[in-house]
Amino acid sequence: MAGVAFSQCLLIDSDPNTKVQFGSVLNDICPSSVVADSAGAALDLAKIHPYSVVIIDLYLEGMDAGTAMDAFRAIHEDTVFILTGASASGLFTGRFENNASIAGFIAKPWDLHDLASKISLAKDLYEKRVARHAALQQGGERSVLVVEDNPADRMLLQRALLLGDPHLHIGMAGTLADACAALHDFAYDVIITDLSLPDACGSDTVLRLRATSPNAVLIVSSSIEDEALSLQLIQMGAQDCIPKNAITAEHLVRALAFACERKRFEARLINMAYHDPLTGLANRAGWNVHAADALERGVRRGERAAAIMIDIDEFKSINDKYGHHVGDEVLQEVARRLMRAFRPYDIVARFGGDEFTALVTDLGHDADASVIAARARELLGSIFVLRDGRTLQLSASFGIAIFPDHGDTLLHLLDAADDAMYRSKHMGKNCVMTATHDKLKAPHTYA
Repeated sequence: MAGVAFSQCLLIDSDPNTKVQFGSVLNDICPSSVVADSAGAALDLAKIHPYSVVIIDLYLEGMDAGTAMDAFRAIHEDTVFILTGASASGLFTGRFENNASIAGFIAKPWDLHDLASKISLAKDLYEKRVARHAALQQGGERSVLVVEDNPADRMLLQRALLLGDPHLHIGMAGTLADACAALHDFAYDVIITDLSLPDACGSDTVLRLRATSPNAVLIVSSSIEDEALSLQLIQMGAQDCIPKNAITAEHLVRALAFACERKRFEARLINMAYHDPLTGLANRAGWNVHAADALERGVRRGERAAAIMIDIDEFKSINDKYGHHVGDEVLQEVARRLMRAFRPYDIVARFGGDEFTALVTDLGHDADASVIAARARELLGSIFVLRDGRTLQLSASFGIAIFPDHGDTLLHLLDAADDAMYRSKHMGKNCVMTATHDKLKAPHTYA
């Protein structure tokens, strides 16, 4: 989506007074801007129209601001964010620290002049990022940020880089603060940094640059030749460490090529480790990581959540009758239908075979989990049309466990949902059941 001009602002907030304030400020700046009541609704809108600036509360219900920002950037990589909330506590640590997509923070209740100023800054940042990305894409150039406070070493690196590839786009920074500012304006492909800077030293340099630009290839260039330190820096996220006394154009080009390939391979490994290759959903490991994070956020906010286990009824007979290639086709369609049934911020995974699971957060009422499961059951029950034109009719059994009533840990919650799902099987399949401590609840059956 790079190259899209500034279009609209999107505010995520359910407070009517906030909406009125927002509208009054944007009448002159961007009259066609939109308000969404929740992160899920906002993401649905963004899939239809990519928003340039998103104003997002640090303490959204159902989804934390960091997860929401990741989801928006996956839709439109140049989206810029203004964070808001009663307090900026925690904003400048962890995943928000030096985040290049954040134009600023504004405290509630809003000062309207401050809000207008922040939106104007965000608009400028957005247009700058889009323009620079478009220029690089047109030229087919790679971009490198050199972070080095010594002018002679900076010149040496620049000369070696340009000798190796005259089309490189090279940025320069003499301090970590300058580097973070440059990365705020533009997402460089590669960062080459000294370890000893005026405002950072040693492994702290690597950690802070990696936090600021997690997708960039990071190469350390240092006068310190220490194999143990180099290994430690690689473990912290650097792709390579090269001694300054060994820098030549040939060596640097080779290091760049190898480091970029390591980064690509690392991304592939991470994707393979946490995703099911057949359906593209999270696998058990990926679900455990994301669901544990979501449940922990829910605990802090006092929210309720639900684990839903889903098992396709009589799936073995499909493999036996039509073959495993048809079984795989059906599983892929099951995954697509489940993604439509659940909300954008629910965590859906394939645990293996014909078994799927989901974590539903931000439950207003416990019955909401049954409503979502019923919607999934209805979608899975619609006719499947295979690629060869044949049709199949499926059904599925669902088990629901509510946090914290049926389990106060992710493992206990899964066990309770799994037990409820098997009870659903024993009750005749094709129904939704909720776990209970003392007795079997009546299943939600359907005609």
